[in-house]
Amino acid sequence: MRSLCTRLLFHLRLMFAATLCLAGALMAAAAIGADFGILAFGGADRNLITGPETSPKVTQSTSVVWGHGSTVVAVYEDSSGSALTPQSYCGVSTSTDGGATFTRLSYRFNTGSACLGQPSLFYSVRAGKWFASFIAGRCGGNGVGLWTSPDGVNWANGSCVFSGNNAGTPFIWVDNNPASPFYGTQYAAFNDFDLSGGAPEIL
Repeated sequence: MRSLCTRLLFHLRLMFAATLCLAGALMAAAAIGADFGILAFGGADRNLITGPETSPKVTQSTSVVWGHGSTVVAVYEDSSGSALTPQSYCGVSTSTDGGATFTRLSYRFNTGSACLGQPSLFYSVRAGKWFASFIAGRCGGNGVGLWTSPDGVNWANGSCVFSGNNAGTPFIWVDNNPASPFYGTQYAAFNDFDLSGGAPEIL
């Protein structure tokens, strides 16, 4: 019995020592991350949804943020335009002071057809303008539409990335590396649910 208790105590000490080592390693990793700014997320939160809100259409989600110079743009899904004609589940807020403050814009990305959410965004250095994408009624009923802006504030309809009736989860990107042979090339990826299992497409 005494031998069993001794072995049990020994194993408990090993477990305690291992727990202390793990805790120490986690604390060290956190300290290293803080030193290199890995755990820094920009300070205090900023309110993107300025202006009045009318219940129950007060939900925003699925935001995408991009910054260029002192301009920071956030696009997101926004339920406040769901009663508009054409309908809109798309919103945008812009900062022109490096993200210190934001203004929620009145533009709803629904000129000529519904805007159905699922945002993506980038600034093209080569083109010198902003590009946003959402699922758009004007692009085949449920395709991927582009909108452009020279300054992140004034937006207009652009082209259709993909025209179809069953696109989903679009994501757009640009190569902003001037040393790249693909500098300025724009990319888009999305699911096409008219294909087997919603197969992804890349353009």
